[in-house]
Formats: sequence, C-alpha cells, structure tokens
Amino acid sequence: MRTTSMLYGLDVALLATHQVDASYWREWDVFGVPGGIAFFLVFNTVAVGALLAGFALVLLEHARWRAAAYACAATGLVTCLIHAVFLHRDRVAFWSAPSLIVLASIAICSIALAIRARAAAR
Repeated sequence: MRTTSMLYGLDVALLATHQVDASYWREWDVFGVPGGIAFFLVFNTVAVGALLAGFALVLLEHARWRAAAYACAATGLVTCLIHAVFLHRDRVAFWSAPSLIVLASIAICSIALAIRARAAAR
C-alpha cells in the first residue's frame, strides 16, 4: 500500500505543478474556456479537493481506495491526452521543456498508479 500511496501523492503533486504551469500559459485562453481565471480557480479548487479526498481514501485503505486511485490515474491520463491533442495541433503553449517534462511525468506516474491499483485488486 505504501507504493500506491507514494504514486498517488506524486501524481497529485505533478498535476498541481502542471496547473501552476497552466496558469503561466493562461490555459483558460489556450482552450477558450469561458469564465477565464475565475472559472480556472474554481475548477482547480474542486479538482484538487476531490483528488485530496481520494488520497485520504488511499492512505486509510478505505474500501473505495482503488476507485480513488483509478480516478487519479484517469485524471492524469486525460490531462496528458488533452495536451497531446493541442500539441499535435501545433499550439505554442506547453511546448517548453519543463512543461513537457511535467506532462510526461504525469503520464508515467498515472500509468504506474493504475497498474499498481490493478495489481492490488488480484
């Protein structure tokens, strides 16, 4: 369970780091999200809160910890998929080496978390 907890915590830390980077790139403008920074802040408050609630389930080995781990991994993979589409469309945002390293790290960590949760289910 310790490995799962560490992977979950790292995934959340990487996702939060990505959101700091997203602020730099003004992600709400890049994706054309209505509501601008206000929506971005509300969305991230809810998203981070949900991920932290899931982290508590993992740490406490709650009956639903596996669902929380899968949800965190899915969040990371969807984040990477969305950005991969925009990178493929040759958008300027998120092309810096640090941005790409964070996104790649999220993908790796999310896959590892999903594999670990699945292995624990056996």
